[in-house]
Amino acid sequence: MNELHLVIGDSEIKVNKTHFVLGSSDDCDYVNKKLSLKHMSFSFIEGNWILNAISEITINGNKLMGKTEIKDGDVIEYEDLKIVVKFVPLNKPYFRILVGNHAGSMIKVEKSGIIGRDPSADYIVEDEYVSRRHAKIAIENNKVLWMDFEAKNPTLINGKVYKTPKELSSGDEIVVGKTRLMFIDPIQKPEHEIYKKPSKRPIFIALLSVFVLISVLATYFWTSYRINNFYIHYNSGKESLSRAFETSKIEEKIQLLKYAIYEFEKAKGFAKLQDLDELINLANKRLKSWEEVLMLKNELNKGNLDEVKRKLESLSEFLSNDGLFNEIYSQILRARFISENLSVARALKEQGKEEEVKKILEIVETKPEVEITQTKSIELKSTIEEEKIQVKTTKIEEPKLISDIKIDVPQLGGFEIKPEKQKAGFSGSLDMVMRLKELYQDKGNLEETIKLANEILKNEPNNASAEFYLELAQRESRAIQLENEGRYKEAMEVWSSILKLDPNNIRAKKAVVRIGSKL
Repeated sequence: MNELHLVIGDSEIKVNKTHFVLGSSDDCDYVNKKLSLKHMSFSFIEGNWILNAISEITINGNKLMGKTEIKDGDVIEYEDLKIVVKFVPLNKPYFRILVGNHAGSMIKVEKSGIIGRDPSADYIVEDEYVSRRHAKIAIENNKVLWMDFEAKNPTLINGKVYKTPKELSSGDEIVVGKTRLMFIDPIQKPEHEIYKKPSKRPIFIALLSVFVLISVLATYFWTSYRINNFYIHYNSGKESLSRAFETSKIEEKIQLLKYAIYEFEKAKGFAKLQDLDELINLANKRLKSWEEVLMLKNELNKGNLDEVKRKLESLSEFLSNDGLFNEIYSQILRARFISENLSVARALKEQGKEEEVKKILEIVETKPEVEITQTKSIELKSTIEEEKIQVKTTKIEEPKLISDIKIDVPQLGGFEIKPEKQKAGFSGSLDMVMRLKELYQDKGNLEETIKLANEILKNEPNNASAEFYLELAQRESRAIQLENEGRYKEAMEVWSSILKLDPNNIRAKKAVVRIGSKL
């Protein structure tokens, strides 16, 4: 086996894993912010290194997306980033982690030493079921010996426990704790040869015991080959599932989720893990949910905000931890809040209650201040009715969905709210919203705001103002709790989401500045 090195600028990176990922995401093996989240990966398959370009690159001057075998001296380029492939002969023995933490990684055996989970061990295995000093690896006369220290969990070498030193041969499988290793001596037998099916034995070997032995060996080597392929598809599926969660484009989410399901299904063809069906089920549910979000366009065009909100709430079980979903839901809440209060203002205007109208407009105004003239008239522009109430002042434009954040959701863009007809009892509505504003905005009494909003929602389950202030108060309570616990990054995310709902929230603005200085 040749060891893969990647020469990037003045640096030379040794690839000591069978699946090595390059991208801008912090969980990549090589992180470069010029790349996309999971831009490309290198996988060791049947003795060859395979490049899988998830996003477009150039290799030896030719554009590529997809898989190709790489050779020594290949030049990979993306914008001004240049990567040169270099193969170095690997002659020293090593362990390959088949199952456990850092599966696919390599542990080189370069000297005699201790193997265990102790940080000071010469060869560290991150497994709570492995003893701190589990065994000794000794190199004597070019042979590698395993000497168990009689730990609570004894070592299994090819399924057996050895109380005396055991000489390791290339292909031996060692189980320590819940971690499975394979010993490889490239001079004795390279890794890709181990994964191949054993050769057929002569037909004249008829003894049953020999036949059983051959069957066991064939099963063992075939299983090793399948495990390698399983993890390639499994890791690719998890990679796509992760990217689907991070992207802010609905169509891209749907395509990535479909690809994740495809890769997980391919992985099932090689091996079955308990969490594999759970991942497929999760990806399918998220895919179905995002497809339903995509279909909400027609409801938005009809201006049916209550129906859209109801459907979004039904999808929150699978999408509530997704940033894009929360952006859309926040905008629906704010749109309903503004629409409801504009309807109240219109009804009050018809009653000649100018002072009450001013109070409502001050609440729904999206600018820092509302400039009201002394002529006692206000202009409200409706997308349904062309009626105008004769008064000069700052115009209150009907809010447009997705207009105040930079995310790509074209199927929701350009939507204008159609105010619902004002229900009876608008005076009560004014008192209610003024009381909520006073408790939340003026006094900052989150507990009383939540209590009053819940009381209102018991009698009026679709009251947009109560829902709006309840959401603000609950988020702020959560943000304060996170900040007090020192979880500043999470607190910053919640404070930022409050500003999406309420752009002029003074406490949220101060918190963002305050926490920003601590990050």
